[in-house]
Amino acid sequence: MVMVLPFLMAFVAAVLAFAGRRSAALVVGLATVGVQVWWLFYHATDTLAIAL
Repeated sequence: MVMVLPFLMAFVAAVLAFAGRRSAALVVGLATVGVQVWWLFYHATDTLAIAL
């Protein structure tokens, strides 16, 4: 579910923008960017656990 969250949030932001709710779309869009950056740093700094 967490992997789908940025895509779902971006879709909600697009729907809000299409519906004319600009400020809500910007808030959800910025929250989407925040989640994506957090996810990037989480995976970039996580130890790579591969069983060989």
